[in-house]
Amino acid sequence: MKTFRGDIIEFYHRLKNNIPFSFTRFSDGCEAILKNYKLEINNNQVIFGDTIFNKGFPSIDHKCFDPNKHQHIRHLLLDSFYYQADNYYKGKICKCCVGNERYNWMLNELKDHSNLTWANLLVNNNYDFFIDVIVPLFKSKEVILICNENSLILPVESKSIHKLPFKTSAIFHVGENCIVNDIDLIEDLKDFTGQDSQNRVYLFSASSLSNILIHQLHQFNNKNTYLNIGTTLNYYLNLPIDRDYLLAKWKYKQPYGLSHRVCI
Repeated sequence: MKTFRGDIIEFYHRLKNNIPFSFTRFSDGCEAILKNYKLEINNNQVIFGDTIFNKGFPSIDHKCFDPNKHQHIRHLLLDSFYYQADNYYKGKICKCCVGNERYNWMLNELKDHSNLTWANLLVNNNYDFFIDVIVPLFKSKEVILICNENSLILPVESKSIHKLPFKTSAIFHVGENCIVNDIDLIEDLKDFTGQDSQNRVYLFSASSLSNILIHQLHQFNNKNTYLNIGTTLNYYLNLPIDRDYLLAKWKYKQPYGLSHRVCI
């Protein structure tokens, strides 16, 4: 039986033993685009189809998918969503976080369930395991980081607590609404990666663009590991830590909100 902790342990063993794989995450924002809903996140509100939430997010989270303008982006995301390969894992939304209707829509769309896992796999009750057990593995890897242009990446030798605990061999930056504005990064990353590289670890923190990039790179060269890490490294990158699991780990030092939920 699949378990929330069991799946992340499987990823740990793959990383430890240099077994390449890819991990994509299709959460709320991706769901909106897949369904061809308008999606806009700004300082004051979130527009999700016909629903408006009067809560905004900082600029690094701003995005706008307009179904009338960005169908090429949607088709690339759909390709990453439906793609099947032995070592290509898709994290989907879970019923405990979004309810049965939305959970079942995504489940029914994906006919092959063999490589399905949780979109939240690296966070909530698994976040401590990710930071304390998986991240140290990156010290012995060739790591390529794709992250927001506002990230402040300090040298490993720095005495600051806000520093990556591993070295990176290359960093690629994305900006606001990167799924639209930075789509050309696909070719830049292919040129950098080449078809002969292997055993590298690529960490993607680039919103929904991460899934498109991972899919494209996996098809191009599946001898590396490509991981959609979301906002899990925000603390080290000097970016906002406004998610429950980040606040619990780095600010309050105790469970907060949904920080330790065991997703089902």
